[in-house]
Amino acid sequence: MTLNIKKVIRSLILGEVFDKVRWVWKKVKKIGERDAPIKLIGVYDMSGKGITNKYLNERKWTEYVKDRPTEIVEVRWEYDMRKFRYKYKISKPIKFPPYSLEDLRKNRIETRNKIMMIKVDRKEMKGMIEYAGPKHNFYEDATENVMKLEWFEPFGNEISCTTYTGKTIKVDNEAMRILL
Repeated sequence: MTLNIKKVIRSLILGEVFDKVRWVWKKVKKIGERDAPIKLIGVYDMSGKGITNKYLNERKWTEYVKDRPTEIVEVRWEYDMRKFRYKYKISKPIKFPPYSLEDLRKNRIETRNKIMMIKVDRKEMKGMIEYAGPKHNFYEDATENVMKLEWFEPFGNEISCTTYTGKTIKVDNEAMRILL
C-alpha cells in the first residue's frame, strides 16, 4: 500500500503539479526581469516577412522604402506588457513609438471608454483589438495618416467597437477613425 502512495505522490510532484509550479515560476521570474516599458516586437511587410533589421538601420530602410512607396508595413510593439499593432503606408510613416512614455502614463484611458470587442461585418475579430492601440482610438491622435480597413484581411464593409460598458461605437470604415 505504501508503494502506491509513493507512486501517486511522485506522479503528482513530477507530473501536473510540477508543470504548474514551473509555469508560475516563469511568470514570477518574468515580472522581476521587466524590459523597457515600450518595446519594439517586430516590423513586417504585406506578406508577413520580418523586416525589423531594415527598419532599425536608417540606410537599409531608405533603400527599402525607395522601391515600395505604396507598400503597407505592420509594426508590432508592446507597452506595459500589453501588445499593440499599427499599419501604415510606407510613404506616410507613423513614427515609433507612436506615443511618448510620458504621454502613455499621463493619459490613461478610463475603463468605460476602453474597447472590449471589435466587429467587422458583425463578426468578432479577436486580433483587431491590438490595432486600437493603448488609447483605444486607432492612433488617430498620433498621426494624420490613419489606418484603412482595406489593409486588413479579411476586410469588410462595416466596423464597430463595443466598450466595457456595452456602448457600441461606429468607426469610419475608410479612415478607421471613431465616429462620435
